[in-house]
Amino acid sequence: MTERTPVPNGLFDERPWRDVPCYTTMNQEPALWGLQWYDIGDVLDAPRAGAGDTESIATTRPECVHRTEDQLPPHEHRYLADGSVNPNRIIYDLEATTVYKMFAGGGSFGTLLFGADPLRLIPGSRARLYFPVRVHAHGNGDTGAAYWRIMTSDAMSEWFTFKRDFADRTYFVGTVDVIVPSHGEIDYILQSESHTVGGIDFFVSGVRWEYVDMPEPTECAGLPREDYARVVNVIPERPGATSASGTAAGRSPVSCVAAEDAWASEAGRARLSAKTRQIRAWRIVVFLFICGPPLSSDLRLSS
Repeated sequence: MTERTPVPNGLFDERPWRDVPCYTTMNQEPALWGLQWYDIGDVLDAPRAGAGDTESIATTRPECVHRTEDQLPPHEHRYLADGSVNPNRIIYDLEATTVYKMFAGGGSFGTLLFGADPLRLIPGSRARLYFPVRVHAHGNGDTGAAYWRIMTSDAMSEWFTFKRDFADRTYFVGTVDVIVPSHGEIDYILQSESHTVGGIDFFVSGVRWEYVDMPEPTECAGLPREDYARVVNVIPERPGATSASGTAAGRSPVSCVAAEDAWASEAGRARLSAKTRQIRAWRIVVFLFICGPPLSSDLRLSS
C-alpha cells in the first residue's frame, strides 16, 4: 500500500470555487469538482432502511458551501487549546483548512459531488478511495434519516446508512476499491441523500486515494497512441436533476468537466487537435431489476 494522496482539491482548500444560483440561494461548486443536486420531486435512490426514512422523493433543494476553520467555533477546530487533535473537529483532514458542507434546514434532498476530471492511475493496479463524511441530524435521529455512497465508473460502495453504519455528528470514512482499467482513468462520485423532513447536514473533508495492489511488471509498456476521440465517464444520468452548469439529460448532466481544457498531452498521448471530444454521461448498472436498463446521452463540443 502507498501513502494516501488527496484527489484533485480533495482538501477543498483551492480557490476560486464557482458560485452557482440555486433558486433563492447561491451554491458553491468546488474547484476541480462538479456538483449536481436533485430537483424537487426526483425519486430518492437509497432503499428504506429504518424508521428515520420517511421520504421517497426530494422535497427541497440543498445549500452547498465551503466552511473555513475561522468560520467555525473554537470547539470545532482541528486542534484544542493545548495543541492536541480535537476528536470532534469539523475539518477531518488535518492538512486541510476547509470543509465542504451540503445541507438543508428541512426537507429531503439529494446531491452528486464528482471529480471534474478522472484520476489517471496505473492500469491493472487496485486503488482505494477514501471519503470521510460527517452527518448532523436536526430533529429526526432514527435509522435511515440519511444515506451516502461512493461510486466510480467501475465499482461502487454500499449505501452507508445513518445509525446503522455511522453515528450522528461523527466522521465515518467510507471506502471503495477499484481495479484500474486499461485506459488508466477512474471517475469518482459522492452521492448523498436526506430522507427526512428534519434538517440534515453532510460534511466532506479530505478525499484521498492510494494504491493497495500493483500489477506485475511487463517487458514492454506499449507504443505511444495516436490522436484519438476521448470518452469520459462523468456522472450517473438522473432525469430532472439540476447541475451546476445546467440540468441533466435530456438537459445535459455534464457539469464543469466540459469547461476544463486539461486534456493535455501525456507521454505517448497526443492532445486532441480539431477532433470532436465526446463526453458521455453514464449510469451505473447494479441491481438492474431495481434500476432498469442503462441510459446514456452524448454531448458533443468542438475542440
